[in-house]
Amino acid sequence: MHAALHALQNYRMVAPSHFYPIGKPGVAWGEAERAEWLSRADVKSRSYADDVLAQLEQFKSRFDVIQYGALSQDTQRYPLHVVKTRDFGVGANGDKPYILITGGTHGYETSGVLGALLFVQQHMEKSSAHYNIAVIPCVSPWSYECIQRWNAKAIDPNRQVHVYDLAPTRWCSDVTL
Repeated sequence: MHAALHALQNYRMVAPSHFYPIGKPGVAWGEAERAEWLSRADVKSRSYADDVLAQLEQFKSRFDVIQYGALSQDTQRYPLHVVKTRDFGVGANGDKPYILITGGTHGYETSGVLGALLFVQQHMEKSSAHYNIAVIPCVSPWSYECIQRWNAKAIDPNRQVHVYDLAPTRWCSDVTL
């Protein structure tokens, strides 16, 4: 047992003070660190076009599929889409509660993207009788392709949410389908 304790003490003396190869602990990254990170992170491991965009085609006959924007680093490769129930919020539908489903906020969370698309395919039509539903299947397509938490500017999407006044709409916080 004494030898194991000695080995642990020696490990602590030579162990690095932090595990990440870019930057220094406690110091915010500058442009050089972001550029180094991007050079390592910009490796496409899957296809947003095949996995997400191609899937949206099948929904166009039942729902409104709308491009609401695109990622600035490549607007052709990374268009952003929302799938909405027909007549979303219009007329009598304006009285229904609203549901927003998002996937792919962090690119390494594949289940959110697949789950959002599966919801549209299997449950959205039935649920639209009771709710106005908007599904954004992939919030961060570059991150999805590169399997990264952050976007291409090394920004965590969770830290960049803007709060808007949503009144008078009613958003559901607890729904069982």
